Amino acid sequence: MPEPPPKLPESPRTLILGVGAFLLVLYGGFVVLLWRLGVLDLDGKTDTEVLAAVLGLLGGLFAASLTFVGALLKHSVDVRTLRLTWETEARLRLETSIRAVQLLATSDGRTAPPTQQAGALFTLVRLGQLDLALPLLREIWPRGEISSSAAVSVVDEALRSGDEALQRNGAWIVAANAPRLRDERACWDFPESVSLRWTTDLHVYAREGLLEALIGALVSAAPTDWPRGCTNAFLVQFDAIRKADDREHLRAGAVLAMHLILNSHRYAGVEFELIVSEGSVNIGPLREAMSMLVPGARPQASEGNIERIRAVWDEWVPDLDVRRPWADDAPAG
Repeated sequence: MPEPPPKLPESPRTLILGVGAFLLVLYGGFVVLLWRLGVLDLDGKTDTEVLAAVLGLLGGLFAASLTFVGALLKHSVDVRTLRLTWETEARLRLETSIRAVQLLATSDGRTAPPTQQAGALFTLVRLGQLDLALPLLREIWPRGEISSSAAVSVVDEALRSGDEALQRNGAWIVAANAPRLRDERACWDFPESVSLRWTTDLHVYAREGLLEALIGALVSAAPTDWPRGCTNAFLVQFDAIRKADDREHLRAGAVLAMHLILNSHRYAGVEFELIVSEGSVNIGPLREAMSMLVPGARPQASEGNIERIRAVWDEWVPDLDVRRPWADDAPAG
């Protein structure tokens, strides 16, 4: 977000009243001091002594006046300097932002290389222009003009910003590009702040978008196309969501996804320890726990998540003895 204007010093009226009151008290104290010292006692004093007393009073008044004028001048200079500095920085940020946007295309109007487009978006992010970077990302990511790893890094900045609107927009941009998250080198790309962990500091709509993105990424490939380590990582991610989130429908979506993975042919008859956030858990008991949670979770799960899982259930879970969690005759929780 654009940097707000700097906080300026107090208004001139407040400053004048404050400094004036202070100098009045100071000058009054100076007069009292002269009187207590006998300087202002004119009885029996010569003209020279009277003149010295008057000059003392005038000198004190003159010094106080100079202090007053100096304070006003300093305030005026400080205000002007702050305004000029902020305006200059704002103008430079705007010019840099314009140049960054221009980097999205080459000089002859063609689409810039993905690395150049990523650099342009990162420049906008560093300038605090996330509200401009996200709409641009929404346009170029579906066209494959930026890598998914760079795209989720931009979104991660939005998630960390603390701005709920930016969090929501960023999360749903990831959800809209869920099939692009798959990465053969790193399983899938995901914002680092919620990768293999979860937080409720994000707005609930942002968390919904991220869960949609995870399920969309999971079902974007056949079970055999995912290495075992990747499906294990999905289990860890969904397990973190079901344990940490305070919204029932989000926990339910994570449970359904875990149920899908654990009942796939890849995990049939498999027993091993899965490393999760709280230590390790055996796959067998975890599978049984998810099977017990599914009937109760079904009514609260978002329809979008159910439909995504329904579409791939037969491919992931070919064993017809495994009951589908949305079946009409599924036992009530």
